[in-house]
Amino acid sequence: MTLISFAASFFSTIMFSKLNDLLFKDSEPKNIWMPILIEILMIIVFQGMIIIDFYFGQRVATDIRKEKFDWDRCADTLAKDCAMILMTFVVVILAVGSEAVGLKTEIFGLTLSLSVVLTGVLSLIWFLGIGFEFGSIGRHIQTLTGSKPQIFVLFDELVRIVRRKAIDKAAGLSFKPKENEENNNTDSN
Repeated sequence: MTLISFAASFFSTIMFSKLNDLLFKDSEPKNIWMPILIEILMIIVFQGMIIIDFYFGQRVATDIRKEKFDWDRCADTLAKDCAMILMTFVVVILAVGSEAVGLKTEIFGLTLSLSVVLTGVLSLIWFLGIGFEFGSIGRHIQTLTGSKPQIFVLFDELVRIVRRKAIDKAAGLSFKPKENEENNNTDSN
């Protein structure tokens, strides 16, 4: 039985290595691992923010509004959490996939790997999502104590500015995919 496990493990390791070489042979490793690492780290941070926000939100509901514990709030929090993770996971898959096939784009006059652009988009989505949760925590603290700590006021303003700039930039951008030189060479033959 041990021999079968060893053989299966050895075979899968070799196959994964060959598949990795086939898919990512011309790719920059940082363009593959950076979106994955950002996703993992931001999921951990976001989970912390969700838990803290839920705690303070429940305190506001029970202590200030004198409401009973509401399972609908749990469902809303879970739905918000899952939606954020699913949305960012799709961006990670697009970033890694675009690096695997070597897609390039021109943005701000620079030709960049589409993976780099999508990693920036991923970072922006996480910043805004975590910023929203952080702001919600500040509002709950303000309701509980009567004043909002200055760090929350500052961060709310920062998120508002970034959100406004991101919307303005996104409205004026057009992404122009560039074909790989390799594709151009094979088409002309």
